[in-house]
Amino acid sequence: MYAEQVGRFLEEFGENDWIGHHEDFKQRPHEIYRDLCRFPGVDTNFVPDMGERHLKAEVPRLSLIGWTKRSGLWEKAAKLTPQSVRPLARLMLTRSPSPMKIDPADRQYLVDYYREDGIQLGRLLNQAARVD
Repeated sequence: MYAEQVGRFLEEFGENDWIGHHEDFKQRPHEIYRDLCRFPGVDTNFVPDMGERHLKAEVPRLSLIGWTKRSGLWEKAAKLTPQSVRPLARLMLTRSPSPMKIDPADRQYLVDYYREDGIQLGRLLNQAARVD
């Protein structure tokens, strides 16, 4: 359970931790980044380029493309392909994966199962936030 793990982490490191929320980073990336830098005393004037996403998930458009990736031919073909053509080739041969869908009954089961842990985690995080 996550609350138990976070509790041990907070006990061990006390004020020397920074816990953020993924949703906050998605909504306010520069503000959260500055806050994260401020915590250990890093210069907050540096502003990274957050416009381009790196390491995005991709899946092959055709099973043949998946086979070329697994066989190692994909990398060999990439070496033979001009650098300027690679982004277009990748765009044509791969796609973003479809969002995962969960059955509503399964979702409800998980919500019920983790409810108490989520409540405990919320209490821990509120206490940690008040320490500052």
